[in-house]
Amino acid sequence: MDKTRLVEAKRRNGILQICKEWRNNGIEIAIDDFYDIHTTLQLQEKIIAKLDDLDTQKKYFFCKKTYEIEDFLNYTSKVICKSMKYVFFVENSTKFGAIKLQGDIISNNIEYIISKSELLNGGCSIFICSCGLENGVCLWRGEYDSRVYCW
Repeated sequence: MDKTRLVEAKRRNGILQICKEWRNNGIEIAIDDFYDIHTTLQLQEKIIAKLDDLDTQKKYFFCKKTYEIEDFLNYTSKVICKSMKYVFFVENSTKFGAIKLQGDIISNNIEYIISKSELLNGGCSIFICSCGLENGVCLWRGEYDSRVYCW
């Protein structure tokens, strides 16, 4: 087995484990709900560019570290439309791929979904945005402050 096939087999196995874990928590996702790594990285670059633009325009909300999740939830409820699909960057999304989730799944399971975010698993952010990046919400934990971006 060549290295590329081995890497993809490990990725698929990891995705299947994620699907099983989420299913055990009442959320049905499938391997087809994951973006490939290349697309995930492209989406991530576009989102970072969007956040840079919002920084330039000073369009963000500061939040205290003790309330950052509550602030994020407040803005998430304003952005999520139950009938649309959204991109969610699960922990290790650059290894497995970001997930496409229906808005009602996010709304009905937000606490569990946030627990699987990069932020609560050693990263610095939570991203949820529409698949075309037209709207979204992000919590970014920086060295000196935490910010919620909503577009």
